[in-house]
Amino acid sequence: MKSLFHLPAHPLFVHAPVVLMPLVALFALALAVRKDWRQRYIWQFVASCAVLLGATLLAARTGEAFNAVVNDSVPTKKHQELADTTRIIVALLFLASLGVVASIRGDLRATARDPSSSSARRLSSLASWATGAISVIGTIWMIRTGHEGARIVWSGVLKPKR
Repeated sequence: MKSLFHLPAHPLFVHAPVVLMPLVALFALALAVRKDWRQRYIWQFVASCAVLLGATLLAARTGEAFNAVVNDSVPTKKHQELADTTRIIVALLFLASLGVVASIRGDLRATARDPSSSSARRLSSLASWATGAISVIGTIWMIRTGHEGARIVWSGVLKPKR
């Protein structure tokens, strides 16, 4: 998709993952800190990660279409490389959210068999903290990608006063 409402689609679609990524990161960290929330809100978290992944893939796809019409004098290579890495990190975040689901289910099964079992609980906590770490890294990478995209757009457009 190259355009939407007669405007380039990429600048319109990039805002969704830019806003969602830090919100998902806060959600992930909250679930890492609060075990009771982990069980209660895990499916909402997985859905949030799925929406983030979809928004990121849509932004990337529209970016590729947009790049095809931008003239070669615009230096987009660094932005594309950052965006490719961002896409991978967001996909890993989604997979990690499913890993948290699996670890919670394992924790519930282990607790049902042996209420004093702590290894499954530790695994669930570790999976949650790892997901939180991935989400923080994803937020940082999303900021870097967005900053590079903004630099491309605004370089030469606004010149500082002397």
